[in-house]
Amino acid sequence: MTRRLNVRSDSMAPTMVTGQVITVDEVIPGTYKPRRQDIVAVHPTVEYQGMQQTQLMIRRVIGIPGDAVSCHYGPLMLNGVALEEPYLHKGDASSQLPFDVKVPADCLWLLGDHRDIAIDCRYHLEDPNQGAIPIGNVVGIYRP
Repeated sequence: MTRRLNVRSDSMAPTMVTGQVITVDEVIPGTYKPRRQDIVAVHPTVEYQGMQQTQLMIRRVIGIPGDAVSCHYGPLMLNGVALEEPYLHKGDASSQLPFDVKVPADCLWLLGDHRDIAIDCRYHLEDPNQGAIPIGNVVGIYRP
């Protein structure tokens, strides 16, 4: 099954932009096998700025369970290796917010492609799981 979604912000630009209608492949609960770089539609576990938990958020999977993800005013590091990010919005830094997390079991570390404006896992480091989203919250996968 597929689901059509209306993109509500430029947080994933240039990959997708406000007003664009995308199609995601729906995920049967408990069957999604996470892969880094997937673009997923998820229910956030906490209220993201201006977004209720019942709304869907579209973000890119950066880290999967057990991954170490960090950024300290340089490139995004995944398990100690600089991550190439050709999808990153032109002119954006990998992150203006420093962080260093280990992705918990059954969770994902998600970031927007337009890092200067995206509200994502980085903004919830003080929350349980350091902002990571449970895999069970994924409802669909976007396949460009």
